[in-house]
Amino acid sequence: MKAVTRVPALVVWLVVLWVGLWGSITWANVLGGLAVAVGVLVVARYYDPDDDRPVRVRPHWAVVYAAVFLVLLVRSNLELARQVLTPRPAFRSAIVAVPLCVESPGLVTLIANSVTLTPGTLSIEVLDGPDGLPVLYVHALDARDPDAVRGDVRFLERYAARAFGTADERARAEVAA
Repeated sequence: MKAVTRVPALVVWLVVLWVGLWGSITWANVLGGLAVAVGVLVVARYYDPDDDRPVRVRPHWAVVYAAVFLVLLVRSNLELARQVLTPRPAFRSAIVAVPLCVESPGLVTLIANSVTLTPGTLSIEVLDGPDGLPVLYVHALDARDPDAVRGDVRFLERYAARAFGTADERARAEVAA
C-alpha cells in the first residue's frame, strides 16, 4: 500500500472499528470515531529515523497469531486456576531470559505485551544480547521448567514473525523453533 493511501485507509478502519464498538451508525458516532482516529494517529505516531524497515502485515498469519495467542491465553488461565485451587500449590517462580530472533521494536513490543497478557507471566525487561538481538526477561509464576517458558515465548515469536516480521526475522524464528 502506498504511503499516500495508508493513513486515510487507517483512519477509515479506525472509524469503522469505533462505530462497530458503539453498535449503531449515527453522525455522532462517525464524527467521534473520526476524532478518536485522528487523535490516535497523532499520539501514537512512531518514527525512528534509524529504522527504515517497513512493517509488512500478512493478514492470514495475523489471524493465526491471534488464534495462537487466544489458545495460549486460555491454556495459561486454566493452568493458573488449577494451581491456585490446588491445596498445596507448587509454584516455583523465576525470571527466565529468552533470547529473541526478531529485532524490530514493534515486533519485540508485541511479543512482550502478549507475554504480559497471559496469566502467570510478566515481561520485565528487554536488553541487547551478545549477538545484538534482544533478550526478553520474563517473570514466570510457574518456572519449574524454564525451557517450557522459553518455548512458549518462542512459539509466540514464530507466529508474530510470520505475521509482521521481515524475511530475515521470519527465517531466524523458524530456525530457532
